[in-house]
Amino acid sequence: NVVFYTAAIVLAQNNFGIASFTWAVLLRGLVGLLLIYIISPWKPTLSIDKTISKKLISFGVPFQLNSILALLKDDLLTILLGKILSFTQIGYLGWAQKWSFTPLRFFMDNLIKVTFPAYSRLQDEKTHLKSAIEKSLFFVTFTVYPTVVGILVIAPIIVNLVPKYQKWETAIPLLYFYGINAIFAAVNTTLTNILFALGKPKIILKLMVFWTILTWLLTFALYKLLGYQGVAIASALVAASTSITIYFVKKEVNISVISSVKVPLLASIVMYFVLSYLQRHLGSSVLSLVSIILTGVIIYSAMLLAYYRSKLIADLKVVVNTILKKG
Repeated sequence: NVVFYTAAIVLAQNNFGIASFTWAVLLRGLVGLLLIYIISPWKPTLSIDKTISKKLISFGVPFQLNSILALLKDDLLTILLGKILSFTQIGYLGWAQKWSFTPLRFFMDNLIKVTFPAYSRLQDEKTHLKSAIEKSLFFVTFTVYPTVVGILVIAPIIVNLVPKYQKWETAIPLLYFYGINAIFAAVNTTLTNILFALGKPKIILKLMVFWTILTWLLTFALYKLLGYQGVAIASALVAASTSITIYFVKKEVNISVISSVKVPLLASIVMYFVLSYLQRHLGSSVLSLVSIILTGVIIYSAMLLAYYRSKLIADLKVVVNTILKKG
């Protein structure tokens, strides 16, 4: 990281332009490779084990095809939309998607990086795997749901407060549709990751084919009916359809999705209605923004504490007793 950022900054200062990032990435990769070999030397040799190769290919090919389909479903679609939508409309859609998905990138993506190897190692221990999955679903919804709701409520205030942001006011309705997408993705993307960890990439591949076709059909159909807003609506509908992953995960592990997400979801819904009421009556000011954020934190925390109070007290006693025993 030191090499990457130092190289990027120095090269940018020396007029390398966008190529600064290219050279910085190459230098980071080269330095990282050398450091790894210095820390853990290993002499590469050529060998092929047919049994292992067959096992890896049976997983790797569907896994890579999923990545290719994801490009077709999202990136290629964005390129084609650029041919029929104006730059302004693309900007509105991109802005709304970026901010709605920020909680996913910040919380869910990091959780997946940690849990993927854990799920893989636990795939033969169904009881522990069930507990791990349910705790993961709770954590991701516990963090993502209130954050998405908070963004939806405070976005109009920030747009009105910051002069340069007033141009995004038209994109506020799009924010809600991409927010719906994020609500579904918090659970369903986590479950998709679980199927990969359990060695079921072929199931995901079949679903990805379905979602790719559905995305293209709905996007262009709704664009014809509703204009560029239809693109965001199609995104929400496709995200809702990904809930089918619950069925396939439950075939492998008897998890309870509802019990894992119901409290964060209910608390977030209550928080949304209360904050929306305040937002309409307090107007757009720094004071109202701070008041709404603090109120949201209090409401959400209070509801979760009320529901999980006994469990939290029990967990706290375990921690205290452990510390005392070690002392």
